[in-house]
Amino acid sequence: VADARIEARPFGTTAAPVRATTRAGGAFVLEGLGDEPLRVEARKGGYSPPSKGAVKAGASEPLELRLVANVGITGFVLDGATKQPVKSFGLLLFRMGKNDLVNEPLGSMREYQRTEDGSFTIEDVPPGRYKIQAFSNDHGPTWTKAFDVKREYVYGVMIEMQVGATLTGTVVEPDGDPVA
Repeated sequence: VADARIEARPFGTTAAPVRATTRAGGAFVLEGLGDEPLRVEARKGGYSPPSKGAVKAGASEPLELRLVANVGITGFVLDGATKQPVKSFGLLLFRMGKNDLVNEPLGSMREYQRTEDGSFTIEDVPPGRYKIQAFSNDHGPTWTKAFDVKREYVYGVMIEMQVGATLTGTVVEPDGDPVA
């Protein structure tokens, strides 16, 4: 992989890293390293960053860092009752943790406005286990079941949203008079 950024720093420290950029064949050289164990990382947009810990400079074998290409997720958001497309919605992508517990969202809310067929695509997703939460003005928040993203696109994720409940009320002063 060309033009990946390589960083190495002594293992277990926050010292400034030594940096290099890969050439056309993916080769790189990091110079000026000490003899302490290193943490080495490779980064490039569209790939999940691998890292190796406790690497020693001057090893007889060249270090290989294997980048994994990120992929994407496509699907449709439908009204659960009518099976008609929901045309404006927002999606949050959550990585699943141990025992399928929901972790923090991966990125911010992705907004889809006026999609005639309710379709969506989420790009640059690292391999892992995920759930999507969908939001729409006329529907209640809806979760997908957990699904796995491997090294290829995940197609056809269907999100069937249910019409949201309605809450009505009145705002009043402490003495009970309505507030305009």
